[in-house]
Amino acid sequence: QEYRRQGLCMISPMVFRSLPKGKELPNPYLERFRDIFAPVTAYLAEYDRHWFGGSRVERTALICNETDRAMSGELRWAVTVQGCVSESGSVPADVPAGAIAEARFSFTAPSVNAPTDGEIQLAWEFGDKRVTRKLPVQFWPRIDLPAPATDCLLFDPTGRLAALLAEEGVSVRRIAALSALPESGARQLIVGPDALHEAQQGDAAIVGDWVRQGNTVVTLEQSSLPDRFFPVPLETRGPASIAFLRAPGHPLLANLSDFALRFWTPDARVCEANLAKPIRGGFVPLVDVGGQGMEQSPMVELRHGSGRYVVCQLLVGRYAQTVPAARQILANILAWQPEPTPLRT
Repeated sequence: QEYRRQGLCMISPMVFRSLPKGKELPNPYLERFRDIFAPVTAYLAEYDRHWFGGSRVERTALICNETDRAMSGELRWAVTVQGCVSESGSVPADVPAGAIAEARFSFTAPSVNAPTDGEIQLAWEFGDKRVTRKLPVQFWPRIDLPAPATDCLLFDPTGRLAALLAEEGVSVRRIAALSALPESGARQLIVGPDALHEAQQGDAAIVGDWVRQGNTVVTLEQSSLPDRFFPVPLETRGPASIAFLRAPGHPLLANLSDFALRFWTPDARVCEANLAKPIRGGFVPLVDVGGQGMEQSPMVELRHGSGRYVVCQLLVGRYAQTVPAARQILANILAWQPEPTPLRT
């Protein structure tokens, strides 16, 4: 869709049929391409599909007319929740020959009590013809951030996560340096976004000893990871827009689905620096992303002694105010009561 919007044309191996030894194999991409690249069609420019109830949502419909004559008509749209129309409307839509026109509309996301599936329905009517499209969406209730379920420390040199938690009335005990970890009392440490830039020489050993005693460290998104900070070598890779639950029963992934882990607003990215899955050591990928196979993960659990690290590269800290899934993960982290015994699979 984006290639078409930018006026680009390219050959893709996905559009060819497979003919091994004269036997044609079905290619599921072909039907999708026929739909997306139909001469006359409509779809949404934005990719994000998840909103809190009560949010005002702005959408841009792209109407394609790859014929040799101009078309005048009307774009009708509707937002449905569990099959019932929540809001609807229409806007004029005139498209010159061989052009793509924009038709903008907005709606208020309906209030719900739990994550609820819905649709945005588009219908462009011109003359006696009509093209339609249905797009799945999801509406969420506002998620209250709970008080930490265990004595929780926060290392957050930038102060962004601390400010968010304070605004939400969540009290955590901040430490100014990783070397200030207490020997007893606290059981969990949250490391704020990009906080590991402030890690000092010797911090890895201090944190490692603390985890080995049965404690838990959860790191939120880091643009880069310090060498040898974790017991398993970790390397960062590129961004991703779509992720998949690998360990859906894990407490940190409660109330989430695959659909919730894709196309986060505003730039569709769910992660900017995925992790290359380690080739050795005690680790569990909690979330998968594509790429070359499934060799990357934006969220892994590393076992160390009687404790664990959870390295979360999903953009939880950045989008906890605006993206339901990001806020849900943060709420899950606060509500988690990790046991000293590592997760077994």
